[in-house]
Amino acid sequence: MLNVSSVKGKERKLQLQSNEILQKYWPPFCKPSFVKLDSLYRIELFDELSYLILASGKSLDPQEFNRIVTIFQVYRNNNQIKICFYNKADIERYNSVYIAERISATAEDFN
Repeated sequence: MLNVSSVKGKERKLQLQSNEILQKYWPPFCKPSFVKLDSLYRIELFDELSYLILASGKSLDPQEFNRIVTIFQVYRNNNQIKICFYNKADIERYNSVYIAERISATAEDFN
């Protein structure tokens, strides 16, 4: 997984070779965004991840996705990248409030 961040307030970071602006960010991102190419995230898969999916699961434009994958592969072949591992406990710890809110909202849908 690659890290995507909104552009607002970080415009100067777009000058870095390690960042690539998304030309077609919506969906799933609501705001102009960029991809950080210098880090790769490996995460443990678990059911509650479904509560963290943006835009009701709508995917990034397939051509834009392929463009980013190609750019990342070139970047990785020519630069050192940081690989981060996150297990279920890590993800829950960093997103506990958001997960709880989504579970609560989903439960209300059934009432």
